[in-house]
Amino acid sequence: MQNKERIVHNGLKVHNWKFHRNDGFRTMKGIEKARKVWQQNSNNANGYFHGGYAIDDSEEVVIKVLLHNKAIEHVGRGLIELVYGFKPYENSLSHIYNLCCSFWYFPNDIFPRTTEEDKLVFREFVHLVENVHDKGLSYIDWGEAYRYEKRCERFINQCNMIANEMF
Repeated sequence: MQNKERIVHNGLKVHNWKFHRNDGFRTMKGIEKARKVWQQNSNNANGYFHGGYAIDDSEEVVIKVLLHNKAIEHVGRGLIELVYGFKPYENSLSHIYNLCCSFWYFPNDIFPRTTEEDKLVFREFVHLVENVHDKGLSYIDWGEAYRYEKRCERFINQCNMIANEMF
């Protein structure tokens, strides 16, 4: 019988692990695999973030925000897989961000969605890929791009803190 460990984070007590295929338990091999997947996603997110960070005062404001969009998507997906052993079935930022909001409080602090204006800012950020690809347009200016950059950096830092607590 393999040594198994219950998935627990920050004293989180989940009484019903039915959403987890192994009822909240992972083998040490599974934990090591999750750590490697986390590292891959974290490295990808850092690459996307630094790529977007390097784009400055050019005509590529949309590319800057798209790279930050991808960074949050990767680090969020990686954190969910690491902490809960759950691979999101959809890779859209909207889906992954909503999952993160279900598991942790910090995403709601970074992108609050309490007012209509907050919701509009969030929707514009998460649907930027579709808007640019399908409609060929975006209304993001440099001020907004820098605000998204700061939010992205905060999100990545929070995810890294949680991941570091796991190890």
